[in-house]
Amino acid sequence: MIIEKHLIPELGMIPLKDLKPKHIRDYYDKALESGRKDGKTKALGVGLSPTTVSQHHRVLREALQHALELEMIPRNPADAVKPPRKVKHEIKFLPVADANKIIDLFKGIYMYMPVFLAVTTGARRAEILGLTWNDVDLKKGIIHIRRGLYVTKEEGVFFKEPKNKTSQRSVAISPNVVKTLKAYKTEQKKKKLAFGEGHEDKDIVCCLQDGRPIIPATVTKRFQETTENAGYKVTFHQLRHAHASFLLQQGEHPKVVSERLGHSNISITMDLYSHIAPNLQKEAADRLDDILFKK
Repeated sequence: MIIEKHLIPELGMIPLKDLKPKHIRDYYDKALESGRKDGKTKALGVGLSPTTVSQHHRVLREALQHALELEMIPRNPADAVKPPRKVKHEIKFLPVADANKIIDLFKGIYMYMPVFLAVTTGARRAEILGLTWNDVDLKKGIIHIRRGLYVTKEEGVFFKEPKNKTSQRSVAISPNVVKTLKAYKTEQKKKKLAFGEGHEDKDIVCCLQDGRPIIPATVTKRFQETTENAGYKVTFHQLRHAHASFLLQQGEHPKVVSERLGHSNISITMDLYSHIAPNLQKEAADRLDDILFKK
């Protein structure tokens, strides 16, 4: 998509031997100012984010590096251009009370379990929608995250294992989560029987009333509409951040949180939730005070 929709239209007419750092820098400036090309009316004329343009830089530099190795160019012009600096967005903290109220907004409809699991497990949207009951061990209180559910025009709805091995993981769940899942499974079976022969039994945990999987984009849209109508400014993905924030604030070790989220290394977790660090540092200092100077 980056190559076909952005790089080729903007730089593709320039012969490889004539491509200069200035061409690349001018392209980045233009992309930041008016680079959106997703076809949405509201997006026309809107610039791409520094993070996105940095991705374009990586793709372009890698392609030119191959040309350099093949001795098609004397140097890589992308090396002389600094990509836009990524803008680091501080993750907004969601109070526990609000998280509970948001879960309650979806009780009784197909959106309830995806929202509930996002808050209680920190799993990604695709991972939650890709769960089957075979992945849920209610006796041991463990959810095995093995795949995600995705949708493309070419392939339709399909399951795919993650490229990152750390994304395949086992997440422990609390007794209350086990209890909720048991009740939900029982209710799901009742709905299946009531629906009749037209039910598609795919053993999916989060599904529509007829058993079909829930489209990821539908989850995002429905969640946004419902929460906005209730006066909340929160995205579905922020529920994953809320899960991590709740655990860190309760003193859980960052390594454990990192493993639950499926991050490839702990530094990603610490970088994402650095806004919580000052409070944790203060609590650690207070505990040390109690140990050293307790009378």
